[in-house]
Amino acid sequence: MPRCTEKARVQHHLDNLESAVIEEILEDELSSDLSADYYQDLLEDISTASERMKIKQYPRDGSKGTAGRRRSDDILEDIIKCSPEDAFLVYFRMHRGSFWLLIEKLRDAAEELGFEDYWHERGRDNGSGNRPMHIYKQVAVALYKLGSGTGSLQRDRIVLNIGKGTVQQDLWRTINLLARLGPQHTEAPS
Repeated sequence: MPRCTEKARVQHHLDNLESAVIEEILEDELSSDLSADYYQDLLEDISTASERMKIKQYPRDGSKGTAGRRRSDDILEDIIKCSPEDAFLVYFRMHRGSFWLLIEKLRDAAEELGFEDYWHERGRDNGSGNRPMHIYKQVAVALYKLGSGTGSLQRDRIVLNIGKGTVQQDLWRTINLLARLGPQHTEAPS
């Protein structure tokens, strides 16, 4: 029984294709030079594909992220922009409209307080090669962490497909700025 991996199936199809081409050559008896060149090129292409398949560990390209996973931004982007309002409320404990108003207020507050590139959106020259996340994604991570109630950075890291350090940084940036804005937007009970 042949193996059922994707690589084995592709290799099996290539072997069958090569056999079919050889049978066609034998039946056709290559009546012209043009058909001989065509079949020769076809056999070379099949052979090249077969050799490449044997070399590759996995037939699919794993360049979508670490270990072939999706980029971490993709998951947040899907949740923020594509999820229904009910799911958004479950993830971030606020409505989507309120979320975007909060983003505007936090961006304006960082500028008013004189924090240059507070959210590190322009990029970091730290040699890590990581792309900076937009402010709305950083605030979304913080809101998810605050609203999840798990207390586990490991769980949050896995769900959002980002590092624990990223979760901590985004949480700290958001809480720090909200704490500075607190006196301006809240009233003490009388």
